[in-house]
Amino acid sequence: MWNQITVAEWLEILSLEDEDLTPTEYLLERIATLTGDSYDDIDEDEFEDLQKQFAWLNQTPKFPEYKGTFTHLHFGAFIDLERLITKQAPIKKLDEIVLTVEGFDVWENDLQEVHERPISECVPIMDKYVNYRNKLIDKYKGLFDIEEDEEEDEPSEQVENRWAWERMIYELCKGDITKAKEVISLPHLMVLNWLSMVKELKLNQQAPTAENHS
Repeated sequence: MWNQITVAEWLEILSLEDEDLTPTEYLLERIATLTGDSYDDIDEDEFEDLQKQFAWLNQTPKFPEYKGTFTHLHFGAFIDLERLITKQAPIKKLDEIVLTVEGFDVWENDLQEVHERPISECVPIMDKYVNYRNKLIDKYKGLFDIEEDEEEDEPSEQVENRWAWERMIYELCKGDITKAKEVISLPHLMVLNWLSMVKELKLNQQAPTAENHS
């Protein structure tokens, strides 16, 4: 059942989506991943038995909610998670997301440890973080908004500019790269609040006053 599938098995199953398989081949490959057996010469009766035995593979898994929080994340970890989540489907980076949320660097040995854990333990971490992240980005959307201009870059380039984390770090360091480590070690909420305050102060300074129009 779902609770018995490891992260390694789940990532392997996800990789099958990129292969050109028929529905039958896709089902058999998923089952083979879980059982370690080969089903190249399976007959019709055996196939029907397997379909019944592994019918749960076609059902949406339900896992217990992750009870942890994310306020402990430093700004560097928040940036790493942002890149993992926005570059492709987060589920395909489940192992790296879990490690980063739990405060570890992404090393091969640590990835192997996550790969042995059940997805019922790891998927809720990712799901809750993605939900947390979406609410956070919405809360600080003014920080990332780009003013539209006919002479601006193409949309794809605007998106890259929108998430130019290195530029944010550069501004916070006032150009002193030796202070970058200090900045990325700060709590992510502290940094986002600070950046929002700075942007708001700049906008207020640039806003025209009644005296300017008189």
